[in-house]
Amino acid sequence: MLNVKNIRLVVSLLGVLLISITIYAAKTHKISISQLWKCRYNYFDDNRIRSSVRNDGVFGRHPINGSSDLSLDGVFVVYSSGIWLAAKVDEQIRASASDFNSDWVGGVIDVTGVPFGKEDPRFRVYKINRGDDAASNVDYAEWPHIFGAPVDAQATPKIFGDQTLWCSFSDAFVEDRGNYNICPPLKAELHQTVFGWEYLDNVMFLQWDIINKSDEIWEDAFLGLWSDPDVGDANNDLVCSDSTLNLVICYDGTNSSYFHNHAVGYQILASPTIYSPGDTAVALWEEKIDYRNLPVYSPRIHKHNPREWGEVVYSSANTAQIIYYRLNCLNYYGEPAIDPTTGRPTKWAFSGDPITGVGWQDSIPQDRRMILSTGPLTIAPGDTATIVAAVIAVQEYDRLENIIEVKRVANILKKHHKYLDLFSVKVDVLGEDLSPGQVLVTVRAAFFPLSDLVGAEAILWDYSGNQILSLMLRDDGATDNIFGASEHIPETNDALYLDLKVFTADGDTVFMPKVKQNIMLTDRLDIQTVIINDSKNYDGEANPGENIELSTTFTNNYDFDIHQLRSYVKILGSRVSNYYDSALHLSADSILVGETVQLPEIISVNIYTSFPAGESFELCFDSYASNHRYWQKIIPITVNEYDYYPEEMQATQVSGKSDASFMIRILDPPALTGHTYEITIVDSLEQYRFNLTDVDLGTRLLGNHLLPETFAYNIPVTDGFKVVKANVPYSRLAGVYYIDIEGGHPVGFDEFTDDGYAFGNQVNRVCQDDNEMVAVQIEFTNPFKATNGVIGTPQGQFAYCYAQADKTQPIGVF
Repeated sequence: MLNVKNIRLVVSLLGVLLISITIYAAKTHKISISQLWKCRYNYFDDNRIRSSVRNDGVFGRHPINGSSDLSLDGVFVVYSSGIWLAAKVDEQIRASASDFNSDWVGGVIDVTGVPFGKEDPRFRVYKINRGDDAASNVDYAEWPHIFGAPVDAQATPKIFGDQTLWCSFSDAFVEDRGNYNICPPLKAELHQTVFGWEYLDNVMFLQWDIINKSDEIWEDAFLGLWSDPDVGDANNDLVCSDSTLNLVICYDGTNSSYFHNHAVGYQILASPTIYSPGDTAVALWEEKIDYRNLPVYSPRIHKHNPREWGEVVYSSANTAQIIYYRLNCLNYYGEPAIDPTTGRPTKWAFSGDPITGVGWQDSIPQDRRMILSTGPLTIAPGDTATIVAAVIAVQEYDRLENIIEVKRVANILKKHHKYLDLFSVKVDVLGEDLSPGQVLVTVRAAFFPLSDLVGAEAILWDYSGNQILSLMLRDDGATDNIFGASEHIPETNDALYLDLKVFTADGDTVFMPKVKQNIMLTDRLDIQTVIINDSKNYDGEANPGENIELSTTFTNNYDFDIHQLRSYVKILGSRVSNYYDSALHLSADSILVGETVQLPEIISVNIYTSFPAGESFELCFDSYASNHRYWQKIIPITVNEYDYYPEEMQATQVSGKSDASFMIRILDPPALTGHTYEITIVDSLEQYRFNLTDVDLGTRLLGNHLLPETFAYNIPVTDGFKVVKANVPYSRLAGVYYIDIEGGHPVGFDEFTDDGYAFGNQVNRVCQDDNEMVAVQIEFTNPFKATNGVIGTPQGQFAYCYAQADKTQPIGVF
C-alpha cells in the first residue's frame, strides 16, 4: 500500500522580503459588502430576463458582491439600476435616490410619520407565480396586504403577469442616511411591483407607487429611473433615445465578432397623471378620462466628461441639488443641454437616429449611464404618484439591428400594454417532419387569465415578409381559453415568426405581433455531450458530489451550411449548478453540410452530494444561427452510484520547513506498490511546481509539474494514486497581532492596540468604517540562513506594521 507517512515535503523558502502594502478606503460609487447585506432581495426569473430585485430601490445589481445582475439568457446587460425622487419642501430641495448607493431602506411609515420594519422579515421581497396558493408558496400565504401589497376583488394576492415581486421601502430611516443624500428625508414610502410574462420573454415590467407620508407638500417634484447599463464590454457602450416612445437605449459601440450583440432599453409606459379636463391619460391596463400624463424626458448624463454632466457626488451639501437639476435636464450649474445639431436647448439627450445617422449622436463608446425622468408635479400629504416602466433586452447579430428590435418591442408596449393582463398568452408552435417534403404545423395558444374569448388567428411569416400559413385557432370545448389547430404545409427550413389576432366576445380584435420568433419547423441539428473529466473517481460517469466536465459536438444534418452558431447552455434541475455561476456560451463560426464539429468550450457542472443516484439533470442548449434560426435541445445527464468511492489521505511532512501540505487520493488500490514517495517543491521558476519521486526505485514520476488545479484534472494518475490538492503558500503573513516593544515604540509613533488579520500579503485592521482604513508598510526582521533557508529563533519572521493616515507619516505600529 501507499506509505503516506514517509512522503517528504522539502520546501526551500524565498529570500528576504520587503513588502509595501497600502489599504485604501472604498472607491467612489462603490459600497461595502456590509452595506449590501443590509438589503433583502429576490429574483425575477419568469422569462429570458433574470434580475435581482432589492428592497432598497436597487435592481439589477448583485445584493452580495455588487456585480452586474440583470441578464438576458445568462448574459449580463445591466450593472445597476434605481429610482430617484426629488422635490421642494418649503423651498428647500430634498432628494432620495438609489443607484450604486441608496437612501431607501425596507419598511413603511406609520400614521404618526415614524418608519418601522427595516429589521423585520415581513418587509422582504415577496414573489408569487401564476397558479400559486397558500399551500405551495409561503410568500403567497404571508402576502403583506396590510402594508399595501396589491390584492384582487377576492382579497387574495394579485398576480401581475405570470410572476409578481413586491416590496416596500422608505427614505425616513434617518440613521441610515448619509451614504447618498445628507439632506432631510422626504418621508416617502414606495411600493415596488416587478412583473412579467412568459410570452413577452425579453421584457421585465416595474411599477412604483410613491406615497407622501409626511405632513408637508412636495412641490415641483420629479421622478427618475436611473441605470448603469453594461452590454458586452462595459467600455464599448453607446446610448440613444426616442421621445416618441419615452425610451432610452444602450447598445454596443462596435459589432462583436464572437457573440451576439446586445442592447437594453428602458421605457416609461405610464408617467404620473394630473387632472386635465378633456384629456385622456394611460395607466396600468386602463385609461383615465380627464387626466393627462406628465411629460417624460431623457436627461444628459456621463460617467466622466464633460464634468458638468457627470455623476452625482455622494454625501455632499449639493447632492440633492444635483439630483434635482439632473431630473429637470439641467447640469451641475442649472444649465440645459444643447443639441449640437440644432444649437437649441433640449430635454432629450442623444435623440438622433443611429440607423440613419441623422440628429444628435453618441459617437464615442464608453461606460455609459441613462436616465428617464418625469415631472414636475405637486404631491400633497397622503397622495400617491405612480410610474410604470419596462426593461427591454434584445440580442441580434448586428448592433444596429438591436436598436430596431428594442423600438419594435417598445412600440408594441406603448400601443397594447393596457391589454397585456387581459391576454397573457403562452404559444407553442410544433413542427413534425413528414415524408416526403411535408411538415405538420401545430399551434397552441393558452390565454391567461380566463377571459371571454371566441377565437384567434395564427399567422406564420418568414423574415422576408412572405406569409407561410394562416391558421384559425379554435377552443376544444373545455372552455379553458386554450385554442389550437394543425395543418400540413410544404417543408421549409427557413426561420419563421408568429402573429396573433385575438377575437373577443364583445367584437374587439386585438393584434399581438411577433408573439413567438425564430421558429424552426424542422430539427436536424444534432447535439451530443461526452463526460471527459469527473473529479472524484475519474471513471467517466457523473456521481453525487462530483464536478464533471463535458465536451460538446454539433452535427449539421441540413442541406445548407450553418453560420455564426452561438449556443447558450443552462442547467435544469435542483442540486446541480454551473461551476462558473453563469450561462456557458458555445460558438462555431460555421458548420458545413454533413459536418460534425467539436466545440472548444467545456461545460463544467457541480453535482451536489445530496443528488439522488439514479436520477438525471438536464442541459438545455438554446442555439442561435444566422438568418434568425433557433433550436432548443434538452439533453439528460444521469447521475450514477459510485462503483468505487476513493479514499483520501494527507501526506505527512518529515523534513524541511514549510506550511505546505498535499492531499493524496487512492484511485486504483490494486496498482499501489507499497513504496515510499517524496514530494519536493520547486520555487526557482515563475510559479511553484512540484516533483513526485518513488524513493525506493529512485524514479521521478512527475518533474517540475504544475500544482493541482481546483479539481486536479491536470494531474495524471501514478501507481494507483493521484496528488489532488496542494496548499503551498507563497511568502505571506501568517497572522497579525499587537506586541509591545522593549523600551517603547520609536519616537513619533503612536500605538495601535487593536488586532487585525492577514489576507495574503495584505494586513487589514478590524474596523467598522471605511474611513478607519489606513495605509501600512510591512518590514520583515530575522534574516534567514542562506544554507538551508531556515529562519532563526523564534521560528518565523516578525512584520512591523507602520500605519499611515495620510499615506506619508507613520502614526502607529503593530
